[in-house]
Amino acid sequence: MDYERERRMAEAHAKNALAESDWRMAGYHLFNASRMTLRMAATAEGRTKTSLIRLAERYKARGEQALGKTATRQGTPKVAGEGPAAAEGDKDTWAIAERPNTRLADVAGMNEMKDIIETHILMPMRHADVYAQYGIQPGSGVLMYGPPGTGKTFVARAIAGEVDAAFLPVEMKRVLSKWFGETEQLLGELFDAARSNARSVIFFDEAEALFPKRSSTNSSVMARVVPQLLQLINGLDPTKNCTILLGATNRPWLMDEAATRPGRFGRLVYVGPPDIEARAYMLEHAMRDTPCDGLDFPALAQRADGYSGADIAGERDSLCIEAKLAALKRTVRKVENANGGDVEPDPVTMADFDAAFARVPPSIKEQDLAQFTRFREEHSRI
Repeated sequence: MDYERERRMAEAHAKNALAESDWRMAGYHLFNASRMTLRMAATAEGRTKTSLIRLAERYKARGEQALGKTATRQGTPKVAGEGPAAAEGDKDTWAIAERPNTRLADVAGMNEMKDIIETHILMPMRHADVYAQYGIQPGSGVLMYGPPGTGKTFVARAIAGEVDAAFLPVEMKRVLSKWFGETEQLLGELFDAARSNARSVIFFDEAEALFPKRSSTNSSVMARVVPQLLQLINGLDPTKNCTILLGATNRPWLMDEAATRPGRFGRLVYVGPPDIEARAYMLEHAMRDTPCDGLDFPALAQRADGYSGADIAGERDSLCIEAKLAALKRTVRKVENANGGDVEPDPVTMADFDAAFARVPPSIKEQDLAQFTRFREEHSRI
């Protein structure tokens, strides 16, 4: 018997079974791959023999994990801490989905984008019966793209919060695994979790990493992951539940074109730097609980043209944080000189923001905005 050929066939069958979340058949084929690999090891020597034995052990471990999934679905509790996924931190669970309290009203500015989201995402979810009368099924895929720090993740959470949907954030580190077949298994579990909720939002952060152009990647893992993700997306049934696909990327030109076709991430929405009204809101909101004196928020917003939301009011290294730190340092010096007496906190002033602007330049570069403008002109469907 050609054990190598049988091993490859078993591995291929296991991949297909994992993609379809058929844990029982996946386990069967993985154990078969383990047996074929051990038979190959029996006739090998030295490092080759050692490598084959290790590969057989990995097949066996993955097979046991797949059968563990079958037992869990049949009511047998899975023992925590078993299998390679446990070694990675039990990252394969999607059972507890977050339900954000954020709303679109909490998003500063972005009126054009909000209108697009309302028409193409929120209204179909709220009024699926009305859309059905026009032959339009709820469920839509939206890719938000733009410079870093412009609030794409915040918007995704707000969309889920608006319709009380389960929020399932997906990051590269959460789904990619060094263990054979585990990535496919994790993705299958993700979509199973989405289907288990009446309404859900699957949010792909850094979408270009999960949907890279297949022609430009040398990764054998990603060569399998991208087709599986597209297959799972195609398998969503809007008549059974409403699953919204959201993606965020700072480099949309690196994404596989198949991912941005209609029915997948079919609508592209540009999320650019905040306008002056949004900047003023961010500044005032960030300073609302801070002692201030004479702050001119419209003037500061005008001066912050070209800054991202994170540059203005982020939790670290932002304009507001730098201005607060300047006042805080003055207050600390007063406390140290007061010898235990009461000290009024020093207020943040326009001079503090002058110093902050000198220390915090905008993170968005003109050449970056020009690249987004070209992409928007070439791919805009709005």
